[in-house]
Amino acid sequence: SSDLVISTKSGWPEDIIENWKNWFLIEKENIEDLKNIIIDFITWKISNLDIINQNWYNTVKNNYTWDIIWNKIYNEYNKR
Repeated sequence: SSDLVISTKSGWPEDIIENWKNWFLIEKENIEDLKNIIIDFITWKISNLDIINQNWYNTVKNNYTWDIIWNKIYNEYNKR
């Protein structure tokens, strides 16, 4: 089973989420945008959900493992 992930464009989510690729982004405080993404998602082919889930998994696996995060922190610390 999968969850529907919708985030607002508020800074960091845009670094992780690519709209309609690995979940969904909407404008902050935009009810119309939220309504449209939910309607589009419901009417969208359910087979596409597997693609989005796989894209999300790949995004996390390729960018947000402990080793990758540790290396980013370590490199930032060493720059100073």
